[in-house]
Amino acid sequence: MKTAILLGVAVLCCANPSEAEEAAPAPSPLQGRKVAVLDLQPQGVPEGTASTLTGVFLSGLAEGGQIELVGKSDLARILNLEEMQALLGCPPEDPRCVADHARALTGGVLVWGSVGRVGDRVVVSAAAVDVERAATIGRASRSAGLDKGEDQIQAVLDVAAEIRATLGLSSRATFSPIMAALVLAGVSASDYSEGAGDLESFNFMLQAELNVFLRDWLLLFLQVGTRLGFNGRTEGSQTEEGKAFEAWFLPVTVGAKVRFVRPWLTPFLGLGVGVSLLQLEELAGAFNVNLVAGLELNPWQRFGFVIQGAMVFSQFFAAGNQDFLQLGGEIGLGAVYRF
Repeated sequence: MKTAILLGVAVLCCANPSEAEEAAPAPSPLQGRKVAVLDLQPQGVPEGTASTLTGVFLSGLAEGGQIELVGKSDLARILNLEEMQALLGCPPEDPRCVADHARALTGGVLVWGSVGRVGDRVVVSAAAVDVERAATIGRASRSAGLDKGEDQIQAVLDVAAEIRATLGLSSRATFSPIMAALVLAGVSASDYSEGAGDLESFNFMLQAELNVFLRDWLLLFLQVGTRLGFNGRTEGSQTEEGKAFEAWFLPVTVGAKVRFVRPWLTPFLGLGVGVSLLQLEELAGAFNVNLVAGLELNPWQRFGFVIQGAMVFSQFFAAGNQDFLQLGGEIGLGAVYRF
């Protein structure tokens, strides 16, 4: 047994040296300690479900880097069959059991958990144990509907994020943005009525936006942008038919958005009000009401991508003798950085 343990320590310390040389990891509070992860154990759920959720769990633990994971296949090389079987039988509430059967992980951290069924719910639980001190570092648990696969995936990712947080690593479970900056580029189209004489426009859009978070799910925004393109009058308009001319807009909008926070894709809805300075055939102004909707793609905590659209209702003023309404739509793609 002692020989096996010594060999295990040597394997753990020397495994995959080439990978360490290829890319130096970011500084970690774990200070180079390996984190061994067991598969989530099925308890009343199909093994295939537990295996799939284990993959999600590993992805969640790796999200944000700063960690060197040792999977079950690596553990099989470190521990013998008897030790692995004994380790899998350890109850989550007894870290000393883990320490007794994982001495080859000296100086390491072991993460393990389960996926169990309780009534019509699936409960995902995990714990992280400091093997050397035989002490639990942290625990996390979430539940989801038995027939709701997406919610189960979300529950596993939430558990993984909490375990990262207990290990002192960067985690979306602890990251709460205060502000964000967003840049969008896209197109907008508008249709005018009443005194404008059936005026239509198509414009290129460039927009900057500043967000201030009141909560993770609620933010205030300030949008400043420009629209540049060509406008034209349709046939049958009250003025010269077929006339086209260059147009320029400068909208400024303030409002609020509600975010339906998810790890990767976060939908949002918003409402804004503001004013626009515009040059059609003459200099004019408008009051705006914007209905905003979009999606955030968040591969990283701070940096992400956004697709955002809006319906814009405008009442023009200071437009000579014309008093007309605008109904427009816009859509843009961009990037966001959170502080």
